[in-house]
Amino acid sequence: MEETAEDYHDQGFAYLTLLPQNIEGDPPSQDDLNFWGDTFGISAPILADPESAYTASAIENGQYPVLLVVDREMRVAQRLSVPSDPELRSAIDEVFASVPN
Repeated sequence: MEETAEDYHDQGFAYLTLLPQNIEGDPPSQDDLNFWGDTFGISAPILADPESAYTASAIENGQYPVLLVVDREMRVAQRLSVPSDPELRSAIDEVFASVPN
Protein backbone atom coordinates (compact mmCIF):
# COMPACT_ATOMS: atom_id res chain seq x y z
CA MET A 1 0.00 0.00 0.00
CA GLU A 2 2.82 2.39 0.82
CA GLU A 3 4.38 2.11 -2.64
CA THR A 4 1.02 2.42 -4.36
CA ALA A 5 0.16 5.53 -2.33
CA GLU A 6 3.51 7.07 -3.24
CA ASP A 7 3.07 6.24 -6.93
CA TYR A 8 -0.32 8.01 -7.07
CA HIS A 9 0.42 10.84 -4.63
CA ASP A 10 1.10 13.44 -7.35
CA GLN A 11 -2.33 12.69 -8.84
CA GLY A 12 -4.04 13.52 -5.54
CA PHE A 13 -4.31 10.02 -4.10
CA ALA A 14 -4.14 9.67 -0.33
CA TYR A 15 -4.14 6.48 1.72
CA LEU A 16 -5.91 6.56 5.07
CA THR A 17 -6.63 3.83 7.64
CA LEU A 18 -9.69 3.99 9.90
CA LEU A 19 -9.86 1.75 12.95
CA PRO A 20 -13.25 1.37 14.63
CA GLN A 21 -11.86 -0.76 17.47
CA ASN A 22 -8.70 -2.23 18.92
CA ILE A 23 -7.95 -5.97 19.06
CA GLU A 24 -10.03 -6.28 22.26
CA GLY A 25 -13.06 -4.65 20.60
CA ASP A 26 -12.69 -1.41 22.56
CA PRO A 27 -12.40 2.09 21.09
CA PRO A 28 -8.83 2.50 19.81
CA SER A 29 -6.43 4.69 21.76
CA GLN A 30 -3.52 6.62 20.31
CA ASP A 31 -1.28 3.75 21.45
CA ASP A 32 -3.45 1.32 19.45
CA LEU A 33 -3.14 3.49 16.35
CA ASN A 34 0.63 3.71 16.76
CA PHE A 35 0.85 -0.05 17.30
CA TRP A 36 -1.14 -0.68 14.11
CA GLY A 37 1.12 1.62 12.10
CA ASP A 38 4.30 0.13 13.55
CA THR A 39 3.13 -3.46 13.13
CA PHE A 40 2.03 -3.08 9.52
CA GLY A 41 4.61 -0.48 8.46
CA ILE A 42 2.00 2.16 7.67
CA SER A 43 3.25 5.73 7.47
CA ALA A 44 -0.02 7.19 6.13
CA PRO A 45 -2.52 8.60 8.63
CA ILE A 46 -4.33 6.13 10.90
CA LEU A 47 -7.44 7.52 12.54
CA ALA A 48 -9.74 6.20 15.24
CA ASP A 49 -13.42 5.78 14.43
CA PRO A 50 -14.56 4.59 17.88
CA GLU A 51 -18.28 5.03 17.26
CA SER A 52 -18.02 3.67 13.69
CA ALA A 53 -19.39 6.95 12.36
CA TYR A 54 -17.54 6.42 9.09
CA THR A 55 -16.76 2.73 9.00
CA ALA A 56 -20.27 1.44 9.81
CA SER A 57 -21.70 2.39 6.43
CA ALA A 58 -18.53 1.34 4.60
CA ILE A 59 -18.31 -2.18 6.02
CA GLU A 60 -20.66 -4.75 4.57
CA ASN A 61 -21.67 -7.81 6.59
CA GLY A 62 -18.95 -7.20 9.19
CA GLN A 63 -16.26 -7.92 6.60
CA TYR A 64 -12.82 -6.75 7.68
CA PRO A 65 -10.54 -5.62 6.25
CA VAL A 66 -12.02 -3.75 3.36
CA LEU A 67 -10.28 -1.26 1.13
CA LEU A 68 -12.38 1.56 -0.25
CA VAL A 69 -11.34 3.81 -3.09
CA VAL A 70 -13.12 7.11 -2.52
CA ASP A 71 -13.41 9.58 -5.37
CA ARG A 72 -12.85 13.32 -5.27
CA GLU A 73 -16.54 13.81 -4.46
CA MET A 74 -16.03 11.65 -1.31
CA ARG A 75 -18.14 8.80 -2.67
CA VAL A 76 -17.13 5.16 -2.37
CA ALA A 77 -16.21 4.39 -5.96
CA GLN A 78 -14.64 0.95 -5.47
CA ARG A 79 -14.94 -1.59 -2.64
CA LEU A 80 -12.16 -4.18 -2.57
CA SER A 81 -11.83 -7.12 -0.23
CA VAL A 82 -8.12 -7.76 0.42
CA PRO A 83 -7.03 -6.75 -3.09
CA SER A 84 -3.79 -7.54 -4.82
CA ASP A 85 -1.66 -4.56 -5.81
CA PRO A 86 -2.69 -4.85 -9.50
CA GLU A 87 -6.38 -4.90 -8.50
CA LEU A 88 -5.90 -1.84 -6.31
CA ARG A 89 -4.04 0.04 -9.03
CA SER A 90 -6.74 -0.84 -11.56
CA ALA A 91 -9.44 0.46 -9.21
CA ILE A 92 -7.53 3.70 -8.62
CA ASP A 93 -6.95 4.18 -12.35
CA GLU A 94 -10.65 3.62 -13.02
CA VAL A 95 -11.66 6.21 -10.44
CA PHE A 96 -9.17 8.77 -11.77
CA ALA A 97 -10.38 8.16 -15.32
CA SER A 98 -14.05 8.66 -14.39
CA VAL A 99 -13.78 11.84 -12.31
CA PRO A 100 -12.60 15.14 -13.77
CA ASN A 101 -9.68 16.85 -12.02
